[in-house]
Amino acid sequence: MRRPPAFPTLLAANAVSLLGNVMATIAIPWFVLETTGSAARTGVAAFAAALPMAIGAFAGGPVTDRVGAARASVVADVASGASIAAIPLLHAAGALEFWMLLALAFLGGLFDAPAAAARQALVPELAAARAVSLERANSLYMGTEHVAYVAGAPLAGVLIAVLGAPNVLWLDAASFALSATAVAWAVPAGRARPRRDTTYRDDVREGLRFVRRDDVLTTFLVVPTLGNLLYSPFTPVVLPVYAHRVFDDPAAAGVMIAAYGIGGIAGAALHAGASARWERIASYRVAWVLDTLLLGALLFVPPLPVAVALLFLVGVGVGFIGPIEQTVRQERTPPELRGRVFSTVMAAQLVAAPLGIVVAGALLDVLGLAGTIAAITVANVALTGVVLVSPAVARARSTRAVHARADSLAARDDGDAT
Repeated sequence: MRRPPAFPTLLAANAVSLLGNVMATIAIPWFVLETTGSAARTGVAAFAAALPMAIGAFAGGPVTDRVGAARASVVADVASGASIAAIPLLHAAGALEFWMLLALAFLGGLFDAPAAAARQALVPELAAARAVSLERANSLYMGTEHVAYVAGAPLAGVLIAVLGAPNVLWLDAASFALSATAVAWAVPAGRARPRRDTTYRDDVREGLRFVRRDDVLTTFLVVPTLGNLLYSPFTPVVLPVYAHRVFDDPAAAGVMIAAYGIGGIAGAALHAGASARWERIASYRVAWVLDTLLLGALLFVPPLPVAVALLFLVGVGVGFIGPIEQTVRQERTPPELRGRVFSTVMAAQLVAAPLGIVVAGALLDVLGLAGTIAAITVANVALTGVVLVSPAVARARSTRAVHARADSLAARDDGDAT
């Protein structure tokens, strides 16, 4: 049987796997609340599912580089699916203890991030084989992520109401199995990296050393991580509080969060269509500036339609920025190090997100809503300033610009010689 086209299949597999992951983050806590009635245990279960993701992302990088990204993606998805499936299976058998659920949720999260990082490592080769530019490929890839995040939560809520939490966990497990099957079928496994006389610790150090020595890579690790720290609190913390205190309407929170998420999809689509025409770093900097201004406009407490429009545009900026950052990292990382470099970036961002949520929650209590938005805006202005003046960001111009400059210099040299 002919293999399906590898790159479109990878996009679909990524969307399905992430959809299952988002559903699991809702279905597991709901399952605990439904079966135990304990809010405290529900919080512990949610924490157990989220905590290991950063650990798994960082630890899985060297393994991905040794066995190959396709194999790593398949194995990690299978392990995640098996861990999630064991929860309703043991529950149906009457053998599920709370500590078992915590352990299985921990394992599900531990394997999820390495699978996502491995799929990222597959993008450059599969896009090249499909004759798709790396910028467009990353826009499409990250667009699937935005779709999964926007659709996952409401879909989980509907399915839990209709089927019950245990059956939704079966569907979560099936999504991981489907992703693993698609990648195994469509994506060539490639050759595993030749075994070298190095330890796992040596491999970790090599990846970190490579990032540290390349100031462009370091910058494109630090800036997105700090950006994640600033933007991650909006959906779970800031916008619900904004809707409650300004509009006194829980539906307003849903509308604003949806606008932000849909904006992310639109931003990825915009980048996919515009990346061939717009110079990379100029558009990257413009997106940062506009996002900062739009975010600060929330301080003026606009009417709900205006707030929704602002958040949609902020989401567009976020969706536009992400593919550029990912493209830069892919271009500057050799294939044999992609697993470690991408896993390091993912681990940093996974640590930053919950930290940002905790800090924003504390700021809301201390500074209030306006003070918190102002603090985030000031920090965002500082980070945007780094993006505007950093020499490392300037050197991350597109390969088209680099090649054009090299051709121009060569032509000038030829003219001088004549």
